Amino acid sequence: MKKLLKPPVIAPALSSVSALACEKPQVTGYTSVDCLKDGLAKVKQNGKFEFIDNKGKVVIPVQYDNAWVFENGKALVQLNGEEFYIDETGKRLN
Repeated sequence: MKKLLKPPVIAPALSSVSALACEKPQVTGYTSVDCLKDGLAKVKQNGKFEFIDNKGKVVIPVQYDNAWVFENGKALVQLNGEEFYIDETGKRLN
């Protein structure tokens, strides 16, 4: 008699936990809205990126060609082919 393997039950539970961990500002007018990370969410508008807070207020205006999420108070961004870090106010870091 063969034993049938049961599919793991953990996978749906993990996916619902990760969905709960992602809080996104409720905003419209963007082609993409990322999860809040360090209090800011990366959003895309007309092919450029900016950062907004949990209420949808623009904190760092749209300007970047590419951007990554904030972590430990800084985010990597790309502007005109150059990559550099910014702080949570948009100030360029050395």
